[in-house]
This record gives sequence, structure tokens and C-alpha cells, in this order.
Amino acid sequence: MDLVTLVERARGGDVDSFTELVQRYQRLAHGSAMAVVHDADLAKDVVQEAFVAAWRSLSRLLDATAFPAWLRGIVRRQALHALRARRLESLAEAEHLPGDGPSADQRMDAGRRRLVALAALADLPDGLREPAVLRWVHECSQAQIAAFLDLPVTTVTNRLHTARGRLKRRILAMMKDALSDRSLPEDFPARIGRIVRAEGPLIEARFDSAGPPELFSTLIAADEAGRAVTVQVVQHLPDGRVRAIARDAAAELAPGMQIAERGEPMNTPLGEPLMRSAVDRLAPPTRAGRPVLLETGIKVIDLLLPIVRGGAVGLLGGERVGTTVLVEELVRRLATAEFSLFTFVPGVRAEDLRNIRDEGYTLGIGGIQTVFFVADHPERREAFDTVITMSRAIATAGIWPAIDPLASQSRWIAPEVAGETHAAVAERVRKCLTEADALNGHENPDASARATVARARRLRRFFAQPFFIAEPYTHRPGTFVPRADTLAACTAILDGVHDDVPEDAFYFVGGIDEVLARARGAG
Repeated sequence: MDLVTLVERARGGDVDSFTELVQRYQRLAHGSAMAVVHDADLAKDVVQEAFVAAWRSLSRLLDATAFPAWLRGIVRRQALHALRARRLESLAEAEHLPGDGPSADQRMDAGRRRLVALAALADLPDGLREPAVLRWVHECSQAQIAAFLDLPVTTVTNRLHTARGRLKRRILAMMKDALSDRSLPEDFPARIGRIVRAEGPLIEARFDSAGPPELFSTLIAADEAGRAVTVQVVQHLPDGRVRAIARDAAAELAPGMQIAERGEPMNTPLGEPLMRSAVDRLAPPTRAGRPVLLETGIKVIDLLLPIVRGGAVGLLGGERVGTTVLVEELVRRLATAEFSLFTFVPGVRAEDLRNIRDEGYTLGIGGIQTVFFVADHPERREAFDTVITMSRAIATAGIWPAIDPLASQSRWIAPEVAGETHAAVAERVRKCLTEADALNGHENPDASARATVARARRLRRFFAQPFFIAEPYTHRPGTFVPRADTLAACTAILDGVHDDVPEDAFYFVGGIDEVLARARGAG
């Protein structure tokens, strides 16, 4: 399709046409940004923001044939803005251009070669640097460069000839090797979507050209004031939509605005005010009538941290404590239930996103609303009727799920909701665990104290349980333990009925029958 037709269609709101324009001009835009900022990663951010700004301003472009030069102007303005906003590492300390010695490349690692290539670019005059990057890093044709820079082809040819004379042949190869792999990803055009709904800091966006961005992904948009706004994906919705939260409380995002995926996870924790605003908007309204307890079959949750239909659960995660495994297990066990699960993690690595994708985790299905925040644990927790806190120390001890029963809480453990018996057993369990923690390290404990500590150890081991989602790794079938069985087993442990059963028999099992069978087998 010719340029004029593409621009006209994109100007009319055709996302596919604009995606095609992005695909055609992304290398040119990246090269132009590189020539200004001298930093490949920063140039990538500049280009993504520039394309978002271009989409917003496309209606003001009167001459469709001027699109390449018009886009370049936007790229350069974004690049200059980025330079003002971020102090770049000076290139003055970069190594001087290497000589002709045959072993120079072998003595340099990739990082130093990149510095040398950047230094070579920085030494070129402004008029030579931009065509040089476009030609020898991004391999654009002279005709493409001329159209993008709005110059005659002969002028581009002369400038490239002059630039080549200033750059040694080996530096040209080094520039391409060191910098080309840091340019825009091949699937960047498919990472452009459109905002379809906005409410406060929360937006919903649809990505038509490809699947939705992954949870925790970073998106970039431009608000009404033309400012770049960073947005984090917090939830997958039906029909390829995602829900995301703007990291700037003053951002003014609206339906119809373009938004682009950066292809990297969010690692900066969300501030408490924004997080609280998002939770308040997404938390379900309180239901009338007596709450209905949901049975997960997970012992520690059903006993101490009951979840109710239509409730709101806050899951306070951490690093390597099995947070996403617990989310996926709950999603699969309660697929037909209705409740909201808000998960908080301190940070996400690209490896974590790959693992979630490779494992085929949905992290949300059916009536369960799952929302994920990169944020510290919330200070205020009134929006949640159940709070599940994961513990690194418990995970290190090999207790999975690594839930800290004493740092977690549920308002539904009250007798009028859970029942007198359930509430009483839960209170006894908490008291036993608390007293045992206080007794740790005491010298010469009496018989009663020793019994309390031993029973607490049995309880903690009993809370370890095989998950269905983890069967390929534990090589143990997942277990579902009815709430009544959990209550009876914990009562028996507290009453000393199983004081003679080895502690190891309680570890990573289902119900008490499996504990006793294991003890008999060991005997």
C-alpha cells in the first residue's frame, strides 16, 4: 500500500494502517533518535514515545507525503526532551578509536566495543551522525534516508561519503555488531494498542494486532498535555483487553489514545496513594446477607484464612515464595467461584514473565478477578476481608505454600460466619503457634512448653501440602482436604492425640489419614 493511502487511513483511525507505518519507519526513527541521544536503550524509549505522540497528532498532518520528515521532527523533539530529563553518561571518557592492530577486537568485551562505537558516533558532526547511524547500523537505503531527513539523495550520498572517511572500516562493522541488537524488537508494531476506557488512574486497552501484553508489562502512553506516561498492566480482561494503572496521578488519559508496550516488566513499586485508589475502585461492593465460605481444600487457608464468595483477598507476595503458584492454584481450585484476588509483589524480572508464560499459567479465569501490582505491601488493608502473607523464612524451611499464618488474617473467622467450632479451633492454633515462637530459645523449658513447641512444629508441617499445579515438579499428586477434616486433624494435634507420631510424617501430605499411614510405613 502506498504511503499516502496508509497515512490517510491511519488518520481516520485505522490501527492496522498505523501499525504498517510503524513497521516501515521504526528503524529510521530509531537511528534518528540514536544520533541525538547516543544511547541505544534510551533511543528505544524515545521511538516508542514518538510513535504514540505521532498517532495523537496525525490529524494535524496536512500533507501525507511529508510523513517521514514530520515523524523525524517528532523523534528529534522527543530525543531532546529525553536528554533534558536524563543525564547521560559522558562519552568523553570512552576509549579512543582503536588502531589497525589485528587483535584489538579480541581484547575488547562487548561493553567496551559498544562504548567505542558510541564514541565514534559522538565524534561525527551533527549533519553526518544521523545518516551514518541510519545507513550502517540500521542498513537503510539512501533513498529511505533522504525521505526521512527531507534531503536530496545526492546530499545524503555526499554526507555518507564524508562520514565513511572519518570512520575506519573496522569501526563501521563494530557499530553494527555492538548496536544493532539493541534496536527495536521485530514485533514492536504489534505492540501498539488503544485505550478503550479510562477511570482515574485505571485504563483498559485493547491490542488488536497481537495477543495482549503480559501481566506486569510496562506500557507507554502520551496524555492530553503531551507527556509520556508509564502504565503497568495489572489484569487481563476478556476479548484481548488489559487493565492497567498509570504511574502518574496527574496523567489525563482518555479513550481513543494510542498506547505501546515496551516489552519489559515493571520493576518500580507503585506508590501507596495510587495503589489505594486502584484497589478502592476495583474492590467488590459488600454483599448483603451472611457470607458464604468457599472451600479451597488448602488446609492453612480454609482453617485460618477463609475466603468468601464475592469477597476481596489481598495476597502479599515476595521474591521466590511461590506467589504466582498460589494464585494459579486458587484460580484452578475455585474456577467457578466469584471473588477478587489482589496480588502484590515487590518486583518482576523478565525471567519471571517467561516462566509464567512457559508454564501456561492463566492467573485469572471464570468469576475470579485477579489483579497484580508491582508494589510494596499496602499499609492500609481495610479493602481486603482476607489477607494472605507469604514468608521467605517459611519458604526457606520448605513449607509450601509458604503462608505465614500469624502475619495473615481474615475477618470471616468470626463465630457468626465460620461457626463456633471453627472459630475456636482457629484461635487455639494461633495461640499454639504464637506461644511456640515465644518459647524458641528458652533454656530448660518445662514439659508443657516442650509439648506446645512440638505440637506447633507438627501443625506447621501439616500445613505443607502438595498442589495440583506443582505436580510436574513435586512428583506428588495434589491434595484436596475438606475443611471438616482439617478442623478435626488440628484439634487432635492440639489435644496431644498424635504426640507419638513422628514430626516428619506430618510434612507435605493431605489429610491426617495419610499422616498416620506414612507413620506406620516408617515404623
